[in-house]
Amino acid sequence: MSATSKTKSVVLTKPPILEAIFEMRWNLAPVPNNNQVRRDPAYPLLYGRLYDRFKKDYALVEDLPSVQAHPDASPYMVRHRMRKAADKWPLVQVGPGVITINEGKEYSWDKFRDEIVRIFEAFIDFYPASTFPLNIVKTELRFINGIEINEKESPLQFLAEKMHTKIELDSALFASNQILPNPEGITLNMGYQIQEPEGKAMLGIGSGEVMDKPAMLQQMLFHSIGDSAPQDLGALDPWLDSMHKIAKNWFETLCRGEVMKKFV
Repeated sequence: MSATSKTKSVVLTKPPILEAIFEMRWNLAPVPNNNQVRRDPAYPLLYGRLYDRFKKDYALVEDLPSVQAHPDASPYMVRHRMRKAADKWPLVQVGPGVITINEGKEYSWDKFRDEIVRIFEAFIDFYPASTFPLNIVKTELRFINGIEINEKESPLQFLAEKMHTKIELDSALFASNQILPNPEGITLNMGYQIQEPEGKAMLGIGSGEVMDKPAMLQQMLFHSIGDSAPQDLGALDPWLDSMHKIAKNWFETLCRGEVMKKFV
C-alpha cells in the first residue's frame, strides 16, 4: 500500500525552515530475568535491512557517538545515520526503538511526506512482528524555522508587531529595580491538546542566530503517544496530513503580513 499527499503545498522561494523531523518510537521487549532492561528485538538487523533497501539513496553511513554504549543501555537513542553524501539531506537515523527522518533547507512537504511513507512501509516489512508484536508508542512531526530580525529591534517588539504574539510583564518588575524593561533574549514554550487526531502540540519561540545573524527561532512540534499513535500506514496517512495542516496554519498565522513577504 502506498500513499501520496492529498494536496500540493505552496513552495516558498525563500523558506525559513532549518529542519523538519519525523520521529517514530516503538515498544521494547523485556529482557528475561532483568526487569530494569528492555531490548529491541529488531535491532541491529532492522538497521542493516533498511540500509540494503535504501543504500542507493542513502549511501553514506555514519556511526554516532552513542554506539560506544551498549544498545540495552541506550534505548530510544539513535546510533546510526544514513545520508546520500557528507553533509547532505535528507538523512535517516536509527537506534533501538527509534527511527527519525530529517530534512534540511531543501525541505518541501510533499517530498518529505513521501519519504516518510516510503521508509515507514519498509520498516513495517522488516520488523520481526512474529517474535515480538510491533507496538508503535509515539509518532512526532517537528518543524524548526529561523526568522532573521534586525539586531536593533527589541524581541518583544518583533513578536508583537511582526509575529502577532504579545508578551506583557508587570512594569513593577523594572520600575522598582535597576533593570531595563527590554529583554535581551526570549524563550517561550507552550503546550496544547489536539482533539483530532488525538495528540499534543507544542509551540516554542526563542532568540537565536541563523548564519551568525540575530534571529527568532520558531519550533512547532506535534505528537501522538500510546494508543493514539498510528500503528499502520492506513492510520499514519491521515495523521501526517492532519498534523501538517495544523503546522501550516500556525506558520501562516504567526508569519502573516510583513514576515511572510520575506519568504515568497
